[in-house]
Parts: sequence; structure tokens; C-alpha cells
Amino acid sequence: MTWKRVVTAAVLIPFVVGLVLWGATWVVALGISVFIVLALLEYFALGEAIGHRGHRVWTIFCALVLVFLQWLPSVVRVGDFGSYSVPGGLAWLVAHIFPRAEDAFFLFAIGVGAIVLFTKRPLVETLPAAGISASGLLLVALPLTYAVRLHGWGEYGPWLLLFGLVITWAGDTGAYFAGRSFG
Repeated sequence: MTWKRVVTAAVLIPFVVGLVLWGATWVVALGISVFIVLALLEYFALGEAIGHRGHRVWTIFCALVLVFLQWLPSVVRVGDFGSYSVPGGLAWLVAHIFPRAEDAFFLFAIGVGAIVLFTKRPLVETLPAAGISASGLLLVALPLTYAVRLHGWGEYGPWLLLFGLVITWAGDTGAYFAGRSFG
């Protein structure tokens, strides 16, 4: 089992380091999106193991909207006196509606409310499904989306993100070997 972890780390760590240090923020956002979808699917599988089936498609859609809203500030820079520096097609979006990350949660709540009201599933099933979905969005997707915002945070953003990843990897590796040694 340990050799599988070492081989996986030897393959993935250089890829992730290269992506973080030399990839554009939109590429990092795509990578984080894939990771969030996989993590949410695993989270929903845990929910199904205790008998609660979450709203997978809607939660994943709202998580991807959240990634987009975390990526947007890296492209849209608010200058002096409220002026915007916006590339091409985003000018209308910024001029009329500048969405924030909180808007994804409002969209999620409206969607879950509609799903609960308009499906024929009993309330005993829909409320735990809404709870699993909301906790997946809050506990899994939201913290991971901040990696996108951190990466887009100027010149030092990629280095700060890499620092956070290295701290996490070191803690996880230490916990793994301590657990193997001491039970």
C-alpha cells in the first residue's frame, strides 16, 4: 500500500507544482473544478452509505459557479475611482452585475427549494438530501475554491498556494506514517 502512495506522489506532485507555479489561473481553476467534482462525488457516496441521496447535479453545478466567481476577481481588477480593467466580453457583466461568491449560495438555496417543492419525493427524503447537498457545498467545494482566488492574487499568489499545498502534504504524510507506526 505504501508503494502505491509513493508512486502516486512521485507522479502527481511534479504535475501539481508545475501547474501551480507556471499555469494560468484559469488552468488552475479547471484543475480545481475537476478535483471538486471528484471530491463531491466521493462525499455523496458517503451520504448514500447512510441512506441519504443528495442533489448531485445541482450541487456540482453550483460548485462550478462558485469556482467561476472565485476566478473572476483575478481577471477583473477594480482600479482607482471605481474604474474597471476588464478583458473583452466580461465588460457587460462587470458593468451591470458583478456577482460575488455569496450569489452562488443564493442560487443554490433557490434551486434546492425548487427541487424540494417540485419533486414527488417525500419530505423525509428531501430534507436530508438538501442537508447533504448544502454541507457538500459548504464543507467540500467552498474551501477548495479559495485555491483559485489565492492563485490569482498577484505575483505571490502561486507561491502562497504552493506553500499551502506543501504544508497540507507534509501534515498528511506525517499523520499517515505516525498512524502506521503507533496504530
